[in-house]
Amino acid sequence: MELHVLGSSSLGNNYLLKGESESLVIECGLPLRGVRRENGGSLAGIIGAVVSHRHGDHAKFLTEYLDANINVLAPYDAFESKHRLSDPCAHPIRRRSDGQPKGYRMGGFKIQPFDVEHDVPCMGYIIEHEEMGRLFFATDTMDIRQRMPDNVRVVMIEANYADDILEYNIEHDTKGRFPASLRPRLLRSHMEIGTTEKVLNSCFDLAMVEEIILIHLSDANSNERRFIRDIELATGKHTVVADTGRVFDISIEPY
Repeated sequence: MELHVLGSSSLGNNYLLKGESESLVIECGLPLRGVRRENGGSLAGIIGAVVSHRHGDHAKFLTEYLDANINVLAPYDAFESKHRLSDPCAHPIRRRSDGQPKGYRMGGFKIQPFDVEHDVPCMGYIIEHEEMGRLFFATDTMDIRQRMPDNVRVVMIEANYADDILEYNIEHDTKGRFPASLRPRLLRSHMEIGTTEKVLNSCFDLAMVEEIILIHLSDANSNERRFIRDIELATGKHTVVADTGRVFDISIEPY
């Protein structure tokens, strides 16, 4: 299994889990042509897509997937905002009797959504496949408080900004790019690097985690090298950043 990073920023988020015979898209924030290109020029083997929430950098091109007859799993209002709730390929996340999201299958992928804290309804996902084991994905959330399954191998987690970098940018802003109102919005909707460290140490059995992939870094309010260093020091785990164009081998060998 390979993880292809097509985009991981406010400009658009789009990832492809590319397996031997079937592939799953995470986030529809960029045009479908990028997935087609990464998949050898076709959509063969693309068995579905999952979307975290309705914001444009994550769901802008959701309708392209539906029009291509690709099954999409997403929160109810992601489809509602596109007026596509009745589409046969639209699969709004349902709830069990206890209020928790139901689990799903797309081909050989097992998908368990879970709620995260954002300023609109938003989901993270535990995604499992025999070629990669369990992968955790969460973006656009201020915090995660629930314990995750103990056998997560790969963690894709937001590390959007550092509070000290943000404060410096606000204090020294002369062009109106960083209004003071930016800080409370980020506090309510995105994960600060210190929170990322806390979540990794409190919500996971790190003995089972093999790789941490930091996603959705702010262009202006983050520092890639520092974030990698800080997370590796905090967890003892190999850490990388999901830069656009990177491909990661996340296979279990042998699977």
